[in-house]
Parts: sequence; structure tokens; C-alpha cells
Amino acid sequence: MAGNHYNWLLENVGSDARPVFRKPRKFMDPDGNPISVTHHEGHGAGYDWDADGRLDLMVGGESGAIYLFHRDWLSGIKHKVTVRR
Repeated sequence: MAGNHYNWLLENVGSDARPVFRKPRKFMDPDGNPISVTHHEGHGAGYDWDADGRLDLMVGGESGAIYLFHRDWLSGIKHKVTVRR
């Protein structure tokens, strides 16, 4: 992920040893709306949130907020993730 006001997805369709990236595209929600995480110093990391063997995306911002983008959601499948404290 890279970003200015919008976040851009840079997808590696190659391998770790020989990366090949698709053309950057706006990071979109399942309804086709661009996602804007506009915190300074925001960083994304892959993390298997639900232990299904597939990486989900977590993005942290300077405010302390953490955004979870579930793999299914990134693939266009809508569902709600609930975080309990």
C-alpha cells in the first residue's frame, strides 16, 4: 500500500525473489468506493486475523486507530468483523 489522500494497492503478482507489480490501483471497498486512511505515518501489515491461513491487512495510524481489512472484504465479499474489548 502507498498513499496520498487515497490509498493505492501495489499488488505483487510475481514472487518475493522476482517481484512483478500490477499497475497501481485505488484501494476500494466492496461497493467500489475508494478507501481513504489519511493518518500521517500510517503503516500496513499483513496479518492472519482469523487464522484461516490467508493474510488480512491491518493499517495503523498516528491517532492510535487500527483498521482491519479482512481478506474476504478485500476480495469484494461483504461481512462485518466485530472486535470485542
